[in-house]
Amino acid sequence: MDVKTDLTQDTLSDWANSIADLSEKLAHQITDHTTDGRDLESTLLYLKLIRHSTLMRDVSRLISVNPKQRLANSFILLRCMLEDFITIYFLKINDYNRELIIKYVAEGVHNRIKMMEETASLNQRFYKGSLEGLIPFDYVQVEKDRIRGNFENNELFMDKQQFKLKRFPSAREIIKSLPVNDSTIANVPSILS
Repeated sequence: MDVKTDLTQDTLSDWANSIADLSEKLAHQITDHTTDGRDLESTLLYLKLIRHSTLMRDVSRLISVNPKQRLANSFILLRCMLEDFITIYFLKINDYNRELIIKYVAEGVHNRIKMMEETASLNQRFYKGSLEGLIPFDYVQVEKDRIRGNFENNELFMDKQQFKLKRFPSAREIIKSLPVNDSTIANVPSILS
């Protein structure tokens, strides 16, 4: 006999909240059992779990408001999570290689600076750099100098003077590099064509 489950928007929203709660609990287990605050592997996993908790709460809200009109937004957030899982899987099969984690952190800094530069560019183009709330180029330079001046960030750079950060492979590059075996097939869906 087939059992049919009617999924309601409330059920889906509740599931998303439950997953968010679980992510938070797992994140706090990491902090409870890690004594070294500079342990890159634990820090990375902690940050991903907190991010996933936040994203799942957003998915829950989007579904509860209007799942038919907000479905694309939910899929975008879930896609972000899927790429995070692929990244974590890639790091895991590479034994959480310290240099790969450093490259991943550097990539995050690169993306943040790039977004700041694009925001400053919009501010300059449309508002001559004066719109409050949009950062100006001088702020971007101050942030770059702050990052460059922090000795702990030295390992993030390929060329510190030119502000060239180490690069981490894209999701597409990661998927192409994964070995085809039972573990990979079971853990990584084919999300990119």
